[in-house]
Amino acid sequence: MAELDATLSPAEFEEWKVYFQVEPWGTAAADEHFRGLYQLFWCFHSKKTMPEFLDRFPEERARQRRREERKTAEEKIFDFFNGLG
Repeated sequence: MAELDATLSPAEFEEWKVYFQVEPWGTAAADEHFRGLYQLFWCFHSKKTMPEFLDRFPEERARQRRREERKTAEEKIFDFFNGLG
């Protein structure tokens, strides 16, 4: 901490804070890899619904879930077979 205090200016610290808001440490792809590992571990050890881990875009995921819930059975079947081709 003493080294950072001596070498990191307040302006540079603010720049790092802004950068972290835009791109938290790591990438979205790395988050997806870890989410898969967490899910595998969670499903193996628990019967409960898995909580959301590393969700960078919770609002977008909620909108996507609502869209999926509104789909009719016909749309879901079409999506399934459309994805096979």
